[in-house]
Amino acid sequence: MVERLRALLERPLDPSVARAILMLALAASIGFAAVVLLGGVGDRPTAILAVGHEPARRRAGSGHPAPAPPVTAAEVAGQDRQDRPATEVHRRARQEVAAHRALQHVPYRAGGVSVALVGARRGQALLRVEGSTVAAARRGWRGFLRRFHDDGEAYLPIFEDRDG
Repeated sequence: MVERLRALLERPLDPSVARAILMLALAASIGFAAVVLLGGVGDRPTAILAVGHEPARRRAGSGHPAPAPPVTAAEVAGQDRQDRPATEVHRRARQEVAAHRALQHVPYRAGGVSVALVGARRGQALLRVEGSTVAAARRGWRGFLRRFHDDGEAYLPIFEDRDG
């Protein structure tokens, strides 16, 4: 991917293509700005109601609703189903984290070896492992997996030496 970007940087862009890209970016920016401005003009919701709360009551004589009751930390923490122990979602989330322990530390550089995520293929993370030699990259890969207690089954490593 990096080589493709370098090749694109070396070739000058045709002026008509450059103008078309500029006009497309300008139209997208103006559209986004219009959406943001129109979103701020409308009536804003006065209260976000949590489950079990009564609707905000209007004050006597004014058109403004009463302030919403504060949301507790327990209500915020319990929003995600994966945070609730003994649920199927919690079990699946724990299994995924356990199967991808090392992936949480990518990009990784140590001892002349670097590990970078470059994509995915057939449900496996595609990682580029670079070292001074391919053998050094393989040794570094095994050390990387050992360090984070990962079996490496969820990854597809591509070993490369830095010099080409």
